[in-house]
Amino acid sequence: MERASELDARYVVKPVIGALRVLEVLAMANRPLTVVEAAQRCNLSKTTVFRYLKTLAAMGYAEQTATGFSIGPSIHVLSSDDARERAILSAAEGTIRRLCDATGETVNLAVPKGRRMHYLAILDGRTRRLRAETGDSECLHSTALGKAVLAYLPEAEIDNHLNTPLPRFTGRTITSRTRLSQALARVRRFGYALDDEENDAGIRCYGAALFGHGRRPIAAISISALAASIDAAADIELAEGVVTAAADINARLAGARSSAAAAACLRSGRGRR
Repeated sequence: MERASELDARYVVKPVIGALRVLEVLAMANRPLTVVEAAQRCNLSKTTVFRYLKTLAAMGYAEQTATGFSIGPSIHVLSSDDARERAILSAAEGTIRRLCDATGETVNLAVPKGRRMHYLAILDGRTRRLRAETGDSECLHSTALGKAVLAYLPEAEIDNHLNTPLPRFTGRTITSRTRLSQALARVRRFGYALDDEENDAGIRCYGAALFGHGRRPIAAISISALAASIDAAADIELAEGVVTAAADINARLAGARSSAAAAACLRSGRGRR
């Protein structure tokens, strides 16, 4: 994946960049924008922005109303769960494969959907560790994947996720909101979440969050291992491994956003009118 610093202007189509920038401005606005407002926010000419808006509207990506232009229904094709999940998997798959090979343990990638984490990928280590399969889901409160995501959500969203009784799966499952809040604070302090035989007896997992725009958690990765096989050195190795791997994936995700932002700066030099 190209980073922003590696963008080659020879291959950049500036009108496409401009149209996408207009689309981003519409998406970030909380009301319809006039052509003048959109042009000011994009730093493009009114004539150019008008053409982009009419083209986007013709394709259904923008919608013209009595007070201006807003996002159109076709945008949902680009923002579908499948599209987001493919993008996350593409950014993560090389790193989680290397993490699996380096540790010999099972590595998981999952995304939050409602009150559960849904597995996008499960890479088996030397020995099959989990009863879960790709496509399965687990609770947020009992998994390292779920706690890694919960820790970085706004408090109101955490409350919404946890406003029902927390089911117990093993003798170690955290079912107290107070204890869970303490666990989430440790996630924010150390950068990883721990599931110490809380979801499956005999299995310990280390998880770390993956972030989207505005540092919102959009997914998480985890390492799963037999608890009995983890000594003090392995405990440190697995925790550091998942944190490092998550940082690598987050850099890729951020790089994609930075590339888009840098591309938006490569605008036509014709100036504004």
